[in-house]
Amino acid sequence: MQPRFQNEIMSRGATANPAEDFIDRVKEALSLTRDEDLATRLNLGKSTIATWRRRGSIPFKKHAEIEELTGVKYTDVLVERLTRSNELYDICRISYLNAISKLFNEANKDELNELSFRLSRHEDAIARIIRDRVSEIAGEHLSPESVVALVHRAYNGDFISPMEIRDILKPSSEGSAIGSAI
Repeated sequence: MQPRFQNEIMSRGATANPAEDFIDRVKEALSLTRDEDLATRLNLGKSTIATWRRRGSIPFKKHAEIEELTGVKYTDVLVERLTRSNELYDICRISYLNAISKLFNEANKDELNELSFRLSRHEDAIARIIRDRVSEIAGEHLSPESVVALVHRAYNGDFISPMEIRDILKPSSEGSAIGSAI
């Protein structure tokens, strides 16, 4: 599997950056809803939290101060985020490989080269479809039970079927599900 497929799957974590995850977790721990309230609680300027979100980082010296106040560790949030990304990537990869192997097994010898060629051109679109479906079902937090359930669904072809991939791989002149955008 090509690295670009992995990049497409991994490009959608819990949020766009770990600072957002951390800030949201800290607000939750303090029962706050607004960034401005968190800034006040941490004796910071009103726009400081928004700046951290925009930059995607929080000054290291603030980590210990926030941890002491809330018990929320920045490193724990990072580890959870990475674990979730890896689990979602693995589930998406299982779904993709399962559907592709079924598609290739159903294809005749004349179709294999053409399918391989088209697959290499449309792999990112297929990855986006799978990623979006898995992420929608996975929700915010993955328990061990939900990971197992998602893996079973991936093996069962619930996220994408060989027929759906075949439709995506059709040339746009034959009515591809993706159309001429690719």
